Amino acid sequence: MSNARDNIINRLRTTHPEACYFEERDHLSRFDWNKEERIHRFVERMEAVRAEVILATKDNWTEKVAEVCKEKGLKNMLVSPETEQGKELYGIADRLPELQAYDREIEGWKAEMFNQTDAGFTTTLGGIAETGSLILWPTSHEPRMMSLV
Repeated sequence: MSNARDNIINRLRTTHPEACYFEERDHLSRFDWNKEERIHRFVERMEAVRAEVILATKDNWTEKVAEVCKEKGLKNMLVSPETEQGKELYGIADRLPELQAYDREIEGWKAEMFNQTDAGFTTTLGGIAETGSLILWPTSHEPRMMSLV
């Protein structure tokens, strides 16, 4: 039994997930909801669990991030400089709080990260309208720990 467990754990540790892509459409659903309905349902369910939802587009999302940071008076934010979205945020760093990278082993700065970092920015693969869930996909550039800040 222990060998089977060890084998499973070792496979999980060495497996590196690859990105998922939709070939012909931007969503999958058992419901026949149009885009507006999917967004409405997603927002409704996120807000039901006290999440704050800020709607943005591909064209204005960086401005929305800058606005939220300013409104909340953030002093710093954890952002990966290696992701596409992180690069865009670093590109407007003059309009954002101090940007920090997850560039150390967690043991060396866990307390600082959780006690002195105002916010963390992580990407997702998408959302599930039926449940109001986000699909996180941790990578070496955005470890799961970032989503907990």
